[in-house]
Amino acid sequence: MDYSQSAAGAFLGAYNFLALTDPARDEIALAAWNQLFEGTVSPAVERGEVDETGTFKPAVPLPVAFQIETCSESTAVVKIAFESSVGASGDALTYDAYAALRLPVVYRGGQWVVILDDAARARSSEHGIESLSGWTTLTYSGA
Repeated sequence: MDYSQSAAGAFLGAYNFLALTDPARDEIALAAWNQLFEGTVSPAVERGEVDETGTFKPAVPLPVAFQIETCSESTAVVKIAFESSVGASGDALTYDAYAALRLPVVYRGGQWVVILDDAARARSSEHGIESLSGWTTLTYSGA
């Protein structure tokens, strides 16, 4: 098993799908979405998120942490946390909190592919996380 077929590789594959495919603002991003993300259409396409010039608005913030929920040689469930000011009910929070995406992935054809069918979509997000204890936190040089 090489580095790419590891828990860290699963995280990178899961985040790369977000960075490459949302908001699916061009032909390359849409092709990446179709190749790396099974079971749904691009959220930006669903929502029609375009600015006044007709280009899609970037919607993917930098992750602050990740957690590997399960991992084997060929499957993993990756949770990616982002800073958030919104709770599970959509209300504004008055404290620092995080939201997370839960992404099941499979290792296929030399890369991690996100599988988000209806069952996975129902469990794909978590809001109002108050602590990143137990998460692998990420830091960025110069950020």
